[in-house]
Amino acid sequence: VQLCTQDRTFGGRLAGLFAPKRRENPDARIVLESKGNAGQSFGFCTTEGMSLKHTGVVQDGCGKSTTGGELVVVCPPDLHANAHENTVAGNVVGYGASGGRIFINGRVGHRCGILLKGGTIVVEGLGDFGFEYMTDGTGMILGTVGRSLGVGASAGVLFALGEPKVNEALRYATPEERTAYESVILELLRDHAERTRSVRAAAVLQ
Repeated sequence: VQLCTQDRTFGGRLAGLFAPKRRENPDARIVLESKGNAGQSFGFCTTEGMSLKHTGVVQDGCGKSTTGGELVVVCPPDLHANAHENTVAGNVVGYGASGGRIFINGRVGHRCGILLKGGTIVVEGLGDFGFEYMTDGTGMILGTVGRSLGVGASAGVLFALGEPKVNEALRYATPEERTAYESVILELLRDHAERTRSVRAAAVLQ
């Protein structure tokens, strides 16, 4: 499916139609692939059993209010080798998400993961106020981090390359916690590399 900026909340109506069908048939699945410059709120309200993969860029609000399923955004082919240096998704990725998994092959804008209540978000760099007011869930950042990471967060787990400056609401993991999380980190890196062909994730795994 070819998308443009006028295609807003792509997948939202489908999620509303699919949810009751999923209750009737728990094994039901929807797999969609798209490309281009998608409009705001790509993958809005994605639910369990849905898988959306977009090659290109997406505007603000990607993955807003997801409750399940999987969203994958792959950097345009001509930028793929340096995806972590290019912004492919706008602000507030995963706003208010309570479930599902979001894999972004590139940088994202400000306030990624704001009000995250559950689920997982993997990005290759982000702007300011990442994971603001987070109450649960998991975030992985494979690139540079803007100001005020985790401001107002009360729970959840963040994995980041290096040791970015964090807000006072966060704390660094203890050596024991880091060891305990190794398997989780490896699984997320492998999943991200598999779904997006991420050069960054592959390099970290080596």
